[in-house]
Amino acid sequence: MDGTARLPPGGGRSAPALDVSDVRIQGDTASARVTRPGVDATIHLRREAGVWKVCEPADGELSATASRQP
Repeated sequence: MDGTARLPPGGGRSAPALDVSDVRIQGDTASARVTRPGVDATIHLRREAGVWKVCEPADGELSATASRQP
C-alpha cells in the first residue's frame, strides 16, 4: 500500500435516498422523475451503444404515448 487513503465515491458520506417514478421509455430515449428532500426533477436519458446516459431533453422524441414502467 502506498499510504494514500482511498475513499468510496462521495467521500464516504451517504447520499440521501432517491425516489424514481414516472419512468417513460420510447425506443432509445427515456425520462424519469427523481425526487429527494429538496429536489424534484425530471431527468432525460438516451441509449448509446446499449448504455443509458443522462442527456439534454429529447424534445419531440419522447411523446405522451411512451410506455410507463412500474
